[in-house]
Amino acid sequence: MRTIRTLLLTLAVLPLGAQGFSVSGSLIQGLDSLKKATNATTALIAGVDYDTHIYGTEVPTRLGLALASMPGQERFGLKTSLTLIQLHSDLYLATPNPKLRGLVGLSLNKYSQSRTGTENTSDALDIDHHFPMNSTAADGVKLGLRLGLDYRFSDRWSMELLLQQTELAGKNLAGDIQAPDGTSLVRQGGINPAWFQVGVTYHFGH
Repeated sequence: MRTIRTLLLTLAVLPLGAQGFSVSGSLIQGLDSLKKATNATTALIAGVDYDTHIYGTEVPTRLGLALASMPGQERFGLKTSLTLIQLHSDLYLATPNPKLRGLVGLSLNKYSQSRTGTENTSDALDIDHHFPMNSTAADGVKLGLRLGLDYRFSDRWSMELLLQQTELAGKNLAGDIQAPDGTSLVRQGGINPAWFQVGVTYHFGH
């Protein structure tokens, strides 16, 4: 874990050769690991990237900031929605098709959660009527991995397919809400959202 953090920070401070900015918007199709948190699989993400090269090389890379809205769907009277702010760094990988590039990257993720509904605090084992994670589970910075493909239609436009996997919440944390018998409420826990995103990118200039 520490190695991944060090690598991401190293990528963020590497000397870069100027190239240009881009903006993007994507539709998210969540996997079961995201549905575990929000009981929903669709979401939106938008971002801005600085497209460049690692200084002194021909290796294309980008640094970016993204914002995602992951609305929840009510289940058993409870709803959890997520908002994500993400810093990421990607390296582009050449393919035999000059218009198509692979990409691999790392991310730092700050989640926040919005919850509505009332839990059943009288029964610690009634997991269906407990929120999937406790109120502090999203605190702190979470790590993530990024893997995808980028297809360049023109100098200005490209399309991207990306798979993301992030950390979010582990098992129950100390200090969680307790039932009358003193037992912490049992929750889903072990939530590490993953999703596919498909979107378009506009490049301002290269």
